[in-house]
Amino acid sequence: VHPRPTLATIRATAETVSAGHGPVPAATPEESELILSWLERPETRLVEMSAGWASPVSGAGRFRDLLTKAENAASHQLWSERS
Repeated sequence: VHPRPTLATIRATAETVSAGHGPVPAATPEESELILSWLERPETRLVEMSAGWASPVSGAGRFRDLLTKAENAASHQLWSERS
């Protein structure tokens, strides 16, 4: 089946997501992971793109230290509140 008619229908009924705050303003990390896992399937084929597709080498990994500090601070605060 030619994909163009299906794509036209999907676009006509698609949700428009307004940009918000953050490094990925229109999607949650879970949504991004879901799309990435779908794109990596061998049966998935990209029919059309408006720009090149790329996945950053470091991705969110650059925030690992910050996340660890935040988790440690939250854990310490919780421990302090219980004492």
